[in-house]
Amino acid sequence: MKNIGKIVDILNRISEKTGLDKKYLAVILLFASGLVLLVISSFSEGESNGVKAEQTTAYNVSVNDYVSGLEERITSIISSIDGAGATQVMITLDNS
Repeated sequence: MKNIGKIVDILNRISEKTGLDKKYLAVILLFASGLVLLVISSFSEGESNGVKAEQTTAYNVSVNDYVSGLEERITSIISSIDGAGATQVMITLDNS
């Protein structure tokens, strides 16, 4: 409760010096603190985006290897069937 009293006291002093109503001053301070939080969060997102990009790239490489391996295995299986002739297989994955 002491902290709330200190905050109210600070708001009263600022309100007296600026001539603004306490309600408007509180709204302005809340808006300013929200902006500060947005700026801080944008810096932390910038650091994590690099990690996410690396993870996405690694995921894409492993998915591409997986698809290539499947294509080769299925091509081999179909080619071994009598009468199949030359075969080609293309696999596409749905990201859902």
